[in-house]
Amino acid sequence: MVVDKAPIAGLKDKAVIWTKPDVRVEIEYRGVTSDRSLGHAAFKRRSRRLAQHK
Repeated sequence: MVVDKAPIAGLKDKAVIWTKPDVRVEIEYRGVTSDRSLGHAAFKRRSRRLAQHK
């Protein structure tokens, strides 16, 4: 993903293309705590399907 601004203030090189990483993954939650927070997160896989929803 190309971004317009440098991630650090004061950098003004016109020959540079700044990018921002964008990784979409699927996470599975195996439990809910007593205060209703999701717990026991587990990485399932990188998701091409989610990346297409931009």
